[in-house]
Amino acid sequence: MTDLDELLTAADTEPPAVTAGKADMPAPRRRRWGVVVLSLLAIAALGICGWVLAVILTTGSPPKAVEEFVGTASTEVRKAATTVTGGTPTVTLGGVGGQAQLDVCDGKFIEMDAYRVQADLPPTFSAHNGCGGDTVLMVPVGGVIDVVGRDGVTRTFTVTEERRLNKDTTTTADVAGMTGEHILQTCFWDDATMRFISLAPAAV
Repeated sequence: MTDLDELLTAADTEPPAVTAGKADMPAPRRRRWGVVVLSLLAIAALGICGWVLAVILTTGSPPKAVEEFVGTASTEVRKAATTVTGGTPTVTLGGVGGQAQLDVCDGKFIEMDAYRVQADLPPTFSAHNGCGGDTVLMVPVGGVIDVVGRDGVTRTFTVTEERRLNKDTTTTADVAGMTGEHILQTCFWDDATMRFISLAPAAV
């Protein structure tokens, strides 16, 4: 056999399978998209805070448009974080009161005494949007929300109805006819519009 024949024969011969090296190859790393998204949201939140601080230092106080923008952005960040983690928006119910109790801003929704005059209206709970009330803005009709009752028990509800009403002209008559076990209310960040949502126990 000539040298040329030997080279051609060697070329046609399949190389032996190499298996030892394959076990040593690192498996592809799975991307943890949840962590990545949450990190990006945190960076965005820090950027917003820095921008607001710059505006305050320059002007002495945040303009109304800035407050609305930042408030809306913060709610969207919370909503996105809840979606990424697969969690359920949660609110906690507090006692009965009025504006003074509402302004305590302790993270609980206050059952507004002013709405108890409407006999056919379910208990109506309110919270300022900057005190946890913006959770009401995160849940669409048909969505679910966890409610921690006064007894400390968490129950899941479905949003069955919403009404968007003018903050300055709304009366209890404007929410008459809303049904459910509870009604939650807060203001949009424009500080001119209120959102009321009806809650019914979620199907098991």
